[in-house]
Amino acid sequence: MSKDRILAIEDDEGVCRLLRHSLAREDYLVRIAHSGEEGLEEAFRDPPDIFLLDLELPGMDGLSVCQELKNNPATQSLPIIILSGKGEESDVVLGLQMGADDYIVKPFSPKILNARVQAVLRRRPQTGSAPANAEEFAFGPLLVDTRSGSIKVDGKEADLGPTEYHFALLLICHLMGERRSEGCPQLLPEANPVSIIGQEGMVLFSENRLENLIPVLEGLDSVAGGESAVLAAFYGLALLDCKPEAARRQLADSARLLQAENDPRAELVVLSFLVFYHVVFDGDTRRAQRYLDRAETLNKAVFDRLTVYSRIAVAQNLAAGRLLLLNDFAGANEHLGIAEALAEDRGLVNQVVLNRLVAIYEAYFRGEHDAMSDGLDECFRFINHPQVSRLHKTMLRVLQLNYFILTGDFRNVQLLEEGMREELQRSLASGNIASGQLLLGRLEKLLFDGRFEEALQLASEGLQRQEIVANDLLRPLLNGFRALGAAMCGNREAAREALQECRSDSGEKTFLRARAMLYCARACAKIGEAKTACGILRELAPEVEGRGWHNLQLQLRAQQLLLADDGDPDEGGVDSLFAAMQERHIWYLPSLAGEDYQLLFRLADRNASAKRFARDLLRKRLQVGVDDSGETYPILNISTLGGLKMSFGEKTVARTEEFSRTQRECLALLAAVPENRVDQEEVQLAFWPDSSPEKARSTLDTMLSRLRRTLRERLQPQPVKRYLKMQKGVLSLEGVAVDATEVASGIARAREHVRRREFWLADSAYAKSLSRWHGQFMPGSCNVDQSAGFARQLQQMCLEASLEWSVILNESGLARRAVEVLEHALSMDRGNESIMKGLYRSQMRNGNIAMAHQLLQQFEKTLRAEGYSPSEAARIVTSFKTADT
Repeated sequence: MSKDRILAIEDDEGVCRLLRHSLAREDYLVRIAHSGEEGLEEAFRDPPDIFLLDLELPGMDGLSVCQELKNNPATQSLPIIILSGKGEESDVVLGLQMGADDYIVKPFSPKILNARVQAVLRRRPQTGSAPANAEEFAFGPLLVDTRSGSIKVDGKEADLGPTEYHFALLLICHLMGERRSEGCPQLLPEANPVSIIGQEGMVLFSENRLENLIPVLEGLDSVAGGESAVLAAFYGLALLDCKPEAARRQLADSARLLQAENDPRAELVVLSFLVFYHVVFDGDTRRAQRYLDRAETLNKAVFDRLTVYSRIAVAQNLAAGRLLLLNDFAGANEHLGIAEALAEDRGLVNQVVLNRLVAIYEAYFRGEHDAMSDGLDECFRFINHPQVSRLHKTMLRVLQLNYFILTGDFRNVQLLEEGMREELQRSLASGNIASGQLLLGRLEKLLFDGRFEEALQLASEGLQRQEIVANDLLRPLLNGFRALGAAMCGNREAAREALQECRSDSGEKTFLRARAMLYCARACAKIGEAKTACGILRELAPEVEGRGWHNLQLQLRAQQLLLADDGDPDEGGVDSLFAAMQERHIWYLPSLAGEDYQLLFRLADRNASAKRFARDLLRKRLQVGVDDSGETYPILNISTLGGLKMSFGEKTVARTEEFSRTQRECLALLAAVPENRVDQEEVQLAFWPDSSPEKARSTLDTMLSRLRRTLRERLQPQPVKRYLKMQKGVLSLEGVAVDATEVASGIARAREHVRRREFWLADSAYAKSLSRWHGQFMPGSCNVDQSAGFARQLQQMCLEASLEWSVILNESGLARRAVEVLEHALSMDRGNESIMKGLYRSQMRNGNIAMAHQLLQQFEKTLRAEGYSPSEAARIVTSFKTADT
């Protein structure tokens, strides 16, 4: 057999050496051209079997070369793999639209390059040439033009690349059967058409490239009348990402036909996708279990006879089924190990991401925060990769949401929910796992905030929806939420009804059912049925402890403690519980209401070693502090960015206009200094530098007296001295949370995550901290040097953080979010050159060229309004364009 010939058009000598050595070792004949013009000359003189094409070439660029190759009859059918340092989604999409068969982002490993070259070469047409007198033929609503390699459906040309066109042609030939005319290219006589179609179709599915074929598949389905198993299978897979219910019907039809045709290999593939559908979309566990049992039987018999891409899909789907349906970690990991080994070597990003998602779900069930975080961070760089399907992006967002709920970070839950509703509109409309998780997230937040009536109403409304009533995974949880919400509202009848519904639900004892029963146990305790609550917990204990559901285990132990007559500090007591929580970095236990933390604190108060952690729990969970006598009090939230506001929880108690200018300046100073503590002498020097110490002290006392009087009216019934203190010559704010301090500490955490290359956590930390930045620190109240310096420092920190965050977003392919971040920063400082430069570059990367140039025009006007000369303003704006090129 002759060697495959590769023509690489690449100007980087380092990459050229890599291509020569790595591809030669794989027994390819490699030629190198160092410019677009040289590459075209070589290609037309002696066409290779495949091109490797760099986009950034001297002279003629790579896209122009690609277009020339596709326009020339001698090279138009030859496969092209683009090699480029440009990894934006728009770059990849443009390259594929120009006719490339694959797109590899630099830097890349020789192993992945070889796998992708092999994959593209395997997909070379297995068909003969069409006779010159039959270059067009019709099949139902499809018109195929073999000269241009195009297909029209009802007169409209389908948007197909060469690989998609070839796959469609194979399907058409197969469906025409005996009706194939000489105008239709023939399959090779010795080839099995269904096998070829299956292999090429699974490659397209693995690379998330089936969706463009939907119009063609729809047209073929209208001709085939639902009687082609192979067509139904791939039509279903193409629809899975955008029309899941229609996809399920096609896949179910395909499975039925394949079983009748006695094709166990294809049936196994289709059944595995039906398992995946039911655990991800509709929660029909009975059907999922039936399909899983049949698929596992077939898997033992025929798995080794599947193509590589089908093996990956089957292994992943069965792993998802065993994990989400049965919580069988060992069985899921056995399948995942196979999929991992096969998918990563072939550079299949979409499939690699699904492997990671299934592993993250296991960490979620186990309550392993660090493992979840590591997995989510690994997936973050793929969030906008063109190979990753919308469904997998949705699953990633759901897991991010679950992580924040698990860790009690409801500020990030809110931010993520807002993004999900906008980004995943198509996915949410289907009623899949994302829409269900958004509902559960809202319920968790309502219970967290103690808004029990709203939680009861929302859960009751959810249980009136048909898709939730039929969802075996969501329904028990909603009944658990409804039971606890009703119990906390004192509605015993509604609580008992929900308890009955939840406890009567049959099925596997999975993580979700166990979680629902923990809500039920707490509901029983709240309505005075402690004996029933103890019984539920005893029944749950062996399953929860035996299956490694660590977070549920902590909740169970906490509930047992709260039900006990005494707070036994021995094994199983509050000391042991808090030690386990500290070890796992857990402070939030979802099935416990806020008042339960007060009870745990009282138990911990009997044990000195647990006191400190119990105080931290109260501050984080309930926003309350504990004084020296053990009495609790609410934390006073002080908002300083964009204006002054004080609040207890959601209740605002004071605003800017209620304080005099001097009082605001004093509060600004206290909010700006470390730990909100400052020496009395320093205050006197800052405010009254020209007064004698005695006079300054007297003036300070008068000012503080008036400030206390203003606060006394606003903070009732809480005593002012709890929050504003003067002790031993130190003036301080205590028992407060200042937003400016939280923004600064949040940015510091984000930068630490960046240093550790934990980019997902950095993204979340930047989002959480900068979402609080609503304007200058205490505007009009920073006439004292310390507070003025802090205001400047904080503004500069937020601007720099916005730029840092935008870099992470741009490098992750999230250019639109980067633009939003920088636009927010620019609204805080219209004349900031660095922010404008970053925004201009982000708009250019996002393809918004007109918007980018409009920004420059506006910025030039802003500069001139601030006193820059016309030539200076023009020079600054021109420097942006020069730097960008």
